[in-house]
Amino acid sequence: MIKVYLDNNCWDFLFFNQIDLADELPGEEFEIWLTREQELEIPSAEDKPELHRFIQSTRARCNIRTERILGFDEPGLPEAERRFGGFEDNVRWATNGELEYWKEVPLKGGSKRKKTKLYKDEADRALAARSIEWIVVTRDANKNGPLRSARVGGQKVFQLPEPNNIPHGWSLRAALRALASARPSSG
Repeated sequence: MIKVYLDNNCWDFLFFNQIDLADELPGEEFEIWLTREQELEIPSAEDKPELHRFIQSTRARCNIRTERILGFDEPGLPEAERRFGGFEDNVRWATNGELEYWKEVPLKGGSKRKKTKLYKDEADRALAARSIEWIVVTRDANKNGPLRSARVGGQKVFQLPEPNNIPHGWSLRAALRALASARPSSG
């Protein structure tokens, strides 16, 4: 089973190109996840109703779940903004690689973004930590930031092509299979 995390910006790509993840990444071969931080970035039904419906429909059909790491959030953080979890479903211990990554790449403080309530690069940092063990699909691997650093550092970060410039015969499934076989995962 190939475990894949989707960056929030993948939804625009999938929607624009009308890619059906149920066909492209079948459940018998791929396990698709969002981090809690990515879930907080999903556009609301009010902001982008068609995209929101597409995301919710795809998540239901493909059993795309949200994963939290066992831990403690900032004191007083409302439930709707919590990143970490307790002993409920889809919560796991952080891997040693993730713990080391978070020590080396601390969270940038400052103010939170109004819509998502996330700090700058917080969602990309969560994905970059996961790319040590599992595949991350994004459109940000060429931008300066945690995902580019992870890709350049040899972690499992896959950069999607430009939505209007997909190579003939391109397949997300084939690309992710190739990346998964390039380096064995311990997770």
